[in-house]
Amino acid sequence: MVRKELQYRLSLILYIGAIFILGFIPEVKVLPIHFDLSFLFHGVGFFYLYLMLYNTTRSKLKALILSLLFGVLLEAAQTQFPERQADITDIFYDLVGILVAFIIGGRGKELVFKLTGTFMGIGYIPVGPGTISSLIFVILYYLASGFGTINLLEISLVLIPLGIYISGYLEELWGEDPRKVVIDEVCGMAIALLFLKRSLLLFALAFILFRFFDIYKPRFIKIFEKPKGGMGIMLDDVAAGLFSLAIIQILLFLLHTVPPV
Repeated sequence: MVRKELQYRLSLILYIGAIFILGFIPEVKVLPIHFDLSFLFHGVGFFYLYLMLYNTTRSKLKALILSLLFGVLLEAAQTQFPERQADITDIFYDLVGILVAFIIGGRGKELVFKLTGTFMGIGYIPVGPGTISSLIFVILYYLASGFGTINLLEISLVLIPLGIYISGYLEELWGEDPRKVVIDEVCGMAIALLFLKRSLLLFALAFILFRFFDIYKPRFIKIFEKPKGGMGIMLDDVAAGLFSLAIIQILLFLLHTVPPV
C-alpha cells in the first residue's frame, strides 16, 4: 500500500513537472490554419491533473484548489521568460478542463482512466492489443503531417508520468500488469518515433524494433519490469522505445542518409 501511494505521488509530481516544462515551450502551430491548440494543452492537461489530484487526495475541494493554483502559478512564471507571456485565456482553458473533471466525479474518473489506459478501448481487443495500439499510433502520427517532433516530445513527456499513474490505478482493478492496459505501448512507440522524418521505411523499422524489444524483452529491457505497479508496467516500454530510437539514429548516422517518403 505504501509503495502504491508513493508511486501515485511520484508520478503526480512528474506529471506536474512535465506540464510546467511544456508551459515554457514556444507554441507550435500543428495545423495549416490559424488555429491555436493551446486550449487543448491546457484543457486536457489540467483535466487529467484534477483527476490525478482527486484520486490522490480523495478530496474534490483540495484537487480543485491545487489544480487552479498551479494554473495561476504557471502563467505567472511565464512572465519571467521573453518567449512566453501570461495569458488570461490559458487560465480560462485550465478552468474549463478542471471544471469538466470536477463535474464527472469519481465514476467518470474511472471511465476516463480506463479509456486512456486502453487507448480508447483498443486494449480490449483479445489478440495483440499492444501491437495493434502501437501500429495505430504509428499510422495516426504518419497521417498527421503537421504534427512534428516537438509535439511528439510533448506527448512522450506527459505520457510517461500519466501512464505510470493510470496503469497503476488500473492494475488495482484488473490485476498485475493487465493486457488491456496499452498506454505503455503507445508511450514507447512515441519515443521510438522521436526525431524521425516522415518515411514509411523509418516508421516501419521503428515499429518492428519497438515490438521486438517489447515482446521478447532482452535482459537489458526486462530489468525495467522489476518495479511493481505502474512504474514496472511503463518503464520497460519506455526503455524499449529508447533502445529502438538509439538503434535507428545510429544506423542513420552510419548511412548518412534518410530514405524518401
